[in-house]
Amino acid sequence: GRLRIDVVDSDPGRGWVLWHPDRLVMLGATNAQTAAVLLWRFLAGSEGEILIHGLTAAQQWAFEVLHQARLTAQIRGSLFVDGMAVPIPWIPSGWYF
Repeated sequence: GRLRIDVVDSDPGRGWVLWHPDRLVMLGATNAQTAAVLLWRFLAGSEGEILIHGLTAAQQWAFEVLHQARLTAQIRGSLFVDGMAVPIPWIPSGWYF
């Protein structure tokens, strides 16, 4: 599938989400509300089983969206940051981070 991008650039926040129809590649936003809107847009355009890498307990906004969408989150793998402050709200790329 083709890579897609969706951008929000308005009050109260800014952000972007990069995705394939079955996989969220990366998401970044200035606040949790904007990040949740972008995650909903990804889910609305998704097809079949979806994959989202790099969720942590600090991203409760993402788990709330998944719960409201009646989706099950299966946590796999690890996100190692070696003391780095994780930018929030953010979902990293499984390839580049």
